[in-house]
Formats: sequence, C-alpha cells, structure tokens
Amino acid sequence: MKNKLFLIITVAVLFAFPSVNFGQVTLGPNASKFVLFTASGAVGDNASAHSHLTGDVGTITAGPMVGFGNVNGVMHPGSDAATTACVTDLNATIAQINALPATLTGPLSLGSGYTITPGVWSIPGNATQTLDLFIDGQNNPNAQFIIKVAGTFSTNTLSRVKLIHGALACNVYWQISGAVTMASLSTMRGNIITGGAIIMGSGDSLEGRMFITPAGSITIDGITAFTPIGCGSPTLTGPAYPNLGLAACYAIFTSVGALDGKSASTSIGDVGSNGGGSVTGWTPANVTGALHVTPDGSTALCATDVSNLYNTLNAMTPDIQLLYPVLFGSNLVLTPHVYLMDGSTNGPATLTDSVYMDAQGDPNAVFVIKIINGAFTTSVNSRIKLLNGAQSKNIFWMVDGAVSINNNSIFRGNIVVSTGAVNLVNTGIVLDGRALTMNGAITTQGMAAAIPSPCGPTPTILVVPSATICSGSSATLTASGGNNYLWSVGGQTTTSIIVSPTTTTSYTVTATSNSITATATATVTVNYAPIANAGLNVSICPASSTTLNGSGNGTYNWSPSTGLSCTTCASPVATPTVNTIYTLTVTNSCGASTSTVSVVLSSTPTVNAGPPSTICSGNNTTLNGSGSGTFIWSPSTGLSCTTCANPVASPTATTTYTLTVTGSCGTNTATTNVKVNSSPTVTASASPTTICAGSSVTLTGGGAVSYVWSGGVTNGIGFVPTSTNTYTVTGTNGNNCSYTQTITVNVNPLPTVTVNASATT
Repeated sequence: MKNKLFLIITVAVLFAFPSVNFGQVTLGPNASKFVLFTASGAVGDNASAHSHLTGDVGTITAGPMVGFGNVNGVMHPGSDAATTACVTDLNATIAQINALPATLTGPLSLGSGYTITPGVWSIPGNATQTLDLFIDGQNNPNAQFIIKVAGTFSTNTLSRVKLIHGALACNVYWQISGAVTMASLSTMRGNIITGGAIIMGSGDSLEGRMFITPAGSITIDGITAFTPIGCGSPTLTGPAYPNLGLAACYAIFTSVGALDGKSASTSIGDVGSNGGGSVTGWTPANVTGALHVTPDGSTALCATDVSNLYNTLNAMTPDIQLLYPVLFGSNLVLTPHVYLMDGSTNGPATLTDSVYMDAQGDPNAVFVIKIINGAFTTSVNSRIKLLNGAQSKNIFWMVDGAVSINNNSIFRGNIVVSTGAVNLVNTGIVLDGRALTMNGAITTQGMAAAIPSPCGPTPTILVVPSATICSGSSATLTASGGNNYLWSVGGQTTTSIIVSPTTTTSYTVTATSNSITATATATVTVNYAPIANAGLNVSICPASSTTLNGSGNGTYNWSPSTGLSCTTCASPVATPTVNTIYTLTVTNSCGASTSTVSVVLSSTPTVNAGPPSTICSGNNTTLNGSGSGTFIWSPSTGLSCTTCANPVASPTATTTYTLTVTGSCGTNTATTNVKVNSSPTVTASASPTTICAGSSVTLTGGGAVSYVWSGGVTNGIGFVPTSTNTYTVTGTNGNNCSYTQTITVNVNPLPTVTVNASATT
C-alpha cells in the first residue's frame, strides 16, 4: 500500500553564527518518508518484542525483512518506485554534506554533558557516546547540525542525545563512515547516514531516521522510532471528515437489529433501532437524549445516514496496511491516515493493551481504520489513547464483521459496522464515541457511552447578500438556515440587519439549530464617490510631449482626445500642437468627478537688451535687459555682472553689448549700444592771481566751448573780489560733456596809512 506519510523534512538554511557559515542541506521528500532504510542488506526486528515504528521501512537489494509487527508506515522489502526514489534523494543529500567542509572539531568521547552547536563538525575517528550529549539550537529553530564521524559510532547504556534551545531533530545530520551500535536504553535524535551496519538495542528510541548506503544490515530490538516533524514539513490531516448526518445524534444505533441495555448502561446521545428487533433494558432515565424504542422518522433517516457513512469510509483508499491485525495494539502509535487491517491475512483484528492516536497538533486531524474480512475484538483493559490534539469525534472504525469490546476498556471513536453484532456486555466499558451498525444487534451491560460532539446536522447558513454600497448608504443582510441568530456587530438577534458601514466591513452571524451552531460571514464593500485629479499644469516645447498624471478611484476618461496616447488610462502621453486644457473625468458606481490640467506650448525665450545709451568717458549707465529665461551679457568688459538683468556698464569706449536669454525651449539674443563721448580738458586761469583789495581780476576758462564759473563770475570779464576765494569753472564741449577745474584768487588788504602832523613855531 502506498504510504501517505508526508513528514517531509526540508532542512533549513544553516544560519550564519559567528563561527559558522555554510549552505543548505536538504533531505528529499522520498527519503524523508523512511524511518529505516538500507540500500543493500537485511532489516530485522526482535519477533518477540516488536518495535514501534512510525515511517516507512525498506531495503532495496539483497536482504530479507523479518521479525516486524505492525508498522505505522509502508514496508518495502525490495526494489520498487519508493526505494529507488529514496536512493536518489539520499545520494543527493550525501553530495550536499560532502561539499561542506568541517569548521568545528569534536572529541572521540562524546556525551557526559558535551554540547554541539550549529555548524559542520568533524569527529576524527571512532566515536563513543556516554550519557548526555546536548545539541544546542541557540534559540534559532532553523539551526542545522552536521556531524561527520570518520569511523564507527557507538553509545553506552542510557546515553541520550538531548535537544535544547529550539534545536530540531530534523535539522541534525550524522554522517558516519563505519558501523553504528547503540546499547540498550539509548536515545538518538537526527538523520543518521552510514556506510556500515546499524544495531539498536532493546529499549532504544530514535527521533529521526537511519539510512545505510551503499550496503549494510539494520538490526533492531524492540525500539521506538519515528520520523521527526518540523523544518517546514506539513502536519498530517488525514482524509476529509465524513458526513454523519443525523447519525451524529446517536450514541447507540442499529438499522436492523435488537438493542439490549441489560443493567445500568447509560448514554449521552440518542439510542435507537430502526426495526428488526426489540429495544430492552434501556430507559429514558439512562439516556441523555432521545430513546427510540420503535422505528420513527429519526431512525429511518439515521439508517440512511449510517449506510452513507459506511459507504464513504469504505470508498477511502488506505494509506497504510497494518500487516498483523492479530497483533494490533501493544502501544502502537497511529497518525492521521486511512489504515487497513485484513482479517484474512494474519488476523482477526485484536486490540491488545493500547493504541495511541497522534494528531501531531491538528485538532481536526481524521483517523480511519478499516477492518475487513473478520471480527474486531479487544483485550481486557484495552485503551484508545489520544495524543497531541487528537479527538474522539475524528476517529472512525469501519468494521466488516462483529465487534466485541472487553472488560474495563476505554474505547474512543465512531464504530461503524456493515454486518455484525456489537457486544459491549462486559463491565466497566467506556465508549467515548458511537456504536453504529447497519445490520446486527447491540448488547451493552454497565457501559457508559457518550457522543464526542454535539448531535444534529450543522445548520447551513446563508447570508444574503454580500453587498456593495456607496459611502453614506446602507445594506440589508439576511441570514437563513438556523433557528436563532446572533450578529457580530451590535449583538442583534434578528434574521435581517441593516448596516451602514463607513469602510468595507465583514459581518459574522452565528446560527443555532438543535443546539448546533455554525457561522457565516458577509462582507459589505464600501465604495466612495470619485475624486479626480488631473495633475499639475505643465509647459512643454513645440513638438514635444508630456505624461499627464491623473488619479482617482474609478474609471478614467480624458477629453479632448487630441494629442493623447489614450483617453481611458490614468497617465496618457500628451502631444498637443496648441495650448490645450485637458479634462479628466473619473467615474464609479457612486458618481463622477472632473479635474483639468493645462498644457502650454512654450516658444523660444523673449529677449530685450534695452535702448542704446550715450555716456561721457568716465561715467556709467544701467542696461535694461528683460526676457524669459537665464541671462548672459557679453562682452563682460565694463559690466558689474554678466548674469543679471540690469548690470551697470562702465565702458571706456563705445561698446555694443549682447544679451543672450536661455529658456526651456532654446535661446534668443538682443543687443544694445553704449556710446562713449570724450570729456574736455578744461583749464582755469586768473589775471592776476593775487590782487590788492579793490583791484579787478579776470578769470578765463580754456579747452571747452562754453564755461560756467561759480560765484557769478563771467568768463573773461574782470570783477573785483572782496576776499581770497577759490572759483570753479565747468567747461562743456560740443559733445555736451563737461569737466570742472578750480583756481584760487588771493586778495591782499590795503595798508593802513597814518599821517602825523607837527607844528613848527
């Protein structure tokens, strides 16, 4: 049978710790199915102390497989597609490991508290483990460990490999050159790949896998071994949950047959028969639910649902065949799968001691055990035990024959029988589930039964409709399929509610029908009135283009279409030939909105250097440039600046200045002329320059055409100054250029004469 164990190990990329940096090592999906495998050699177990194995067991060539009991996996006693694919995966993994050089060195004597950290380790010889060896994940769940042993590997009694700080067994690889020998009561973790034989002693446990290549035998003695989970491997879920219909309400039911409760049997769940025999021993006081002593509409519907349930289970393809039904139990661990036990081969199916149902953390995981060609019995004190979230309601025992549960047994799950009696007559039986038969009597005595989940079909809830509204509007949501309702918003209990959300909101309604609840969700999507934005105005050069940046919550339409690459996209390319105003209209179910953008065609820049001017030598003038762009004046001679609009010009000779204006669409120039006229050389003279008070002086200017003196003096005309003074003359030539000169006239005072007269007598 094909094993659907999909504990696929995807070994994580080894993290870069301070002293470690190496690549990813993976174990392919075909190899990861196996818990024990040898490429060539025998594989044997202790026939009197069967091992508990989860995972496939195989040998590809040259070796028998003997001594095994029931294995939670597929036995591959020779070459087939699975073993061939395993070798391919295994060789690829070995190549990856060989490509990684060891950077850490470990001792030959491992254990006694020694710690392995993430990285590639080398053990340079025959290694022995005593007591505890720690593998430290350093709080990194992706930490990977590769331990290369250049020789044999052995453990002493009570040796244990312990994972600490988040280390995972699926991330541990042991590459061992020689044989592997584990003394009794040893605990090993990780994937062991060896080139020699493997011997595991009594009571050993393995969380991992044992691989041998190219050749070697595997010998085990009543060990416990299981393929590890984690490293990205999906959790098993088992088959789809079958529909019980109304059978979910019954703890004890026969479609055709008698019910005999004998003494003190109790049931939480309906008890009934659809005919073909009497109902005795059961009283309403002992039934929490309905007691159907005669056929009625409920029993008729239940009979149909039990038949449909059996047919659904019977149609399921088994993943794993338990090869020894008579040896069923003995603490065997089952995982979510469809199992087969065939009573015609090594049968009939007999549960001895306990069976563990391991859901691997998934509370919805489903287990189906199909028992065909024979009856199903249990030993005294038998147990069905639940692990890691497994639930009784998710376990189905499909039996093609009679069922007998023995004294003080605790049985969990739904027993579904096609043809055969169900005997629960021994004392102290607990049925955490249901006993349903299509044709056969059900006899109980002192039994306590309880259905593992609420009875009745789950209501089918329809919420009509999910809606789309505009902001500010409302929607009506209506539920159906239940008797009572509770809405998640506001706690309303009506069938319909009116809602006006401001944002898209999901509303959940819980419906109840016959104490069964179910939920459904409707979403009210809120749309908003569109807001159009055509983007910023833009200028372009003639024959150029620009991308319009429209936005808005809806569909787009641009107009006019002239010059646009598209009219219904958000960002058309615009190539207008004239100045154009484009309008963007955004439309959605809540209305329309418009926005405009101007595209202006720019030309070559305008430029004006200003009017010409005339100055006299030594003077300056301000140039009056204007234009659209950046400015450059040339030549720079005599200019206060060359990049401003109005530089001050002080040329020494007549000069033509050129203004160049550069804009986004090119350059343009203009000129202006500054004419420089020469100034006169003016002289000033006085005749004379020094006079006596009361005398006349004549001031005369020279070198110009006309003269103007300060102090009211007329050029060349004498005047009488009253005191020493400096006089300024401004001479102007024919170019109307002037120059000034000064001269000082000194006026000396007249002497004071005194006449003394004397008389002579």
